Amino acid sequence: MVLGRADAQLLHADRGAGVYLRGGVPSFAAHGVASGMVEWFGALPAGARFAVKAVFGWSFMFHVIHGSRHLIWDTGAMLTNRQVQVSGWVELGLSVVATMGLMYL
Repeated sequence: MVLGRADAQLLHADRGAGVYLRGGVPSFAAHGVASGMVEWFGALPAGARFAVKAVFGWSFMFHVIHGSRHLIWDTGAMLTNRQVQVSGWVELGLSVVATMGLMYL
């Protein structure tokens, strides 16, 4: 398997999303700040709430779907260059669709 430029960018995006989710999101709940964050989020205009949900939702869904893709690779499946490229586009599409679903919750 040879990583192309697009797939390498997906790999970096996944690592960035993982760092963001692990370091950024839990810090909101630290030191009893969670109730203030809920009030702050509730006071935002609808468009801003939608944007915040998009950022957090996409990071989460992209990270989950990319991890699933790696689990498939761990089985030895989908390792040709063509399969890697197609699965990368499928990963992006599923991430966007899943994020849109989360944004409307």
